[in-house]
Amino acid sequence: MLLRLALFFLLLFGTSVSFAQTDTLKRTGDCKLYAPNIVTMNCDNAYHDYLFEVISNCKYSSAHMTVYDRWGNVVFDESMTAGKNIIWDASEQKDGSFYYIFSGFFVGGIPFELKETVMVLK
Repeated sequence: MLLRLALFFLLLFGTSVSFAQTDTLKRTGDCKLYAPNIVTMNCDNAYHDYLFEVISNCKYSSAHMTVYDRWGNVVFDESMTAGKNIIWDASEQKDGSFYYIFSGFFVGGIPFELKETVMVLK
C-alpha cells in the first residue's frame, strides 16, 4: 500500500520515474495510468494483499474493468460508481495469469483503455 501511494505521488507531481518490469504505465495526454503486473501476498496475511487496482493522476468520470482467467472466463466485471475506485479482490483466485481491460473516461472527456495481464502469485 505504501509503495502504491509513493508511486501515485511520483506520477502526480511528474517527476522522473523508473518502473520495474512488473509495472505498467500508460499515458493518455497529461493523464497517466499505473497498474501492477503481479499481485501477491505481503507476508502479513492482511486482507489487502490480493487487491488489484489501476491508479491515475487524473480523476475518472467513468470507468469499467473486466478481468478474465486464462480460459477466457470472466472472473470480475465492475463499473465505477460515484467516484468509488474499481478494486478486484483476487484472493479467491488460483495462481495464474489473468487478462484485464480497464476503460472509461477521465474528467474532461478524455478516453482511456488499458489492456494488460496481471499475475496472481500465492
